[in-house]
Amino acid sequence: MVNIQPLSAFGYLLRGLHLMTQPGIRRYVWFPLLINILLFSIGFYLLFQRFDIAMNALTAWLPDWLDWLTFLLWPLAVLIILFVSSFIFGMVTNWLAAPFNGMLAARVEQYLVSDMHRVDERPLWQEVHHAFRREWQKLKYWLPRMLLCAVLFFVPVAGQFLAPWIWLLFSAWMMAIQYCDYPYDNHQVSFPDMRRQLARQRWRNLSFGGLVMLLGSIPLLNLFLMPMAICASTAMWVDDQNHK
Repeated sequence: MVNIQPLSAFGYLLRGLHLMTQPGIRRYVWFPLLINILLFSIGFYLLFQRFDIAMNALTAWLPDWLDWLTFLLWPLAVLIILFVSSFIFGMVTNWLAAPFNGMLAARVEQYLVSDMHRVDERPLWQEVHHAFRREWQKLKYWLPRMLLCAVLFFVPVAGQFLAPWIWLLFSAWMMAIQYCDYPYDNHQVSFPDMRRQLARQRWRNLSFGGLVMLLGSIPLLNLFLMPMAICASTAMWVDDQNHK
């Protein structure tokens, strides 16, 4: 496969933003978008409802001579909550919207290549069953590696220095897998084969996943991220096939 691509990871995300607004694609964006808005709104409401209680308990625990840390703890805690909760809620919404995400990827590819015979279409009930099975494969891949990375945080010095960087790289890789998988799955590419193909463009896909992860931590923007990333990853798929 040719390694030179016509767009950067950032360029593909901008292209995804453009694609999700096109006629014939917009109606497949609405349902994942509504799921995203609903879950993120409920999740952040519940989190920040308890935020004051947790922070007041933490600052009350600090000794008087460390009161100056309160000024730093509040913004740091907000950033951590935004990042972690966005990642967790993103996983949940991907599970719930997975069948519709596959349909969105198929329609984006149709728009780009005008050839629906290349896309494997399934009835909705089969799409739901297949999508959940595919999401389960991703979870089985992610969970043991996530636990191994978590263990590294408890290894003194070297582990504690390396663990945050390994976690960031792995999270970016998982974001690439999560969103690039839909067009691959539509063409019946197995999960292991999909990972191998993504690894051939490892740095481009890591930068794509890293950008998705970063944008996912930004309030309001993260509500529109899922359909934008799916449109972007489908455009990458089409370009990769054209450059084989």
